Amino acid sequence: MENKEMENHMKLIEEKVSTIESDLDDIKEGLKTKTDEDAVRVLIDKTLADKRVINESEANILNQKTENKIESTINKVQVKMVKWMIAIVISTASITFALFRIFM
Repeated sequence: MENKEMENHMKLIEEKVSTIESDLDDIKEGLKTKTDEDAVRVLIDKTLADKRVINESEANILNQKTENKIESTINKVQVKMVKWMIAIVISTASITFALFRIFM
């Protein structure tokens, strides 16, 4: 009887060992896949970093220069517009005065 119990116990242990080995293989495969995914992410990050033409500080400087040029251009256009408005007011006043002198 003890022999049968030992055999049953051994079968149970063998089944558990087989299950553990199967689980271990699944874990190894999962880790390999995870490592491959991480390697792909690292490779993509490296490729993107290599293709980056300018870094963030250079982009900020370029952005600031562009903003300054835009502001300068806007200021110049505003000055021209004010000059045109003054010229239109003066010419309108001159025409009005001339018409007033003609008819009076």
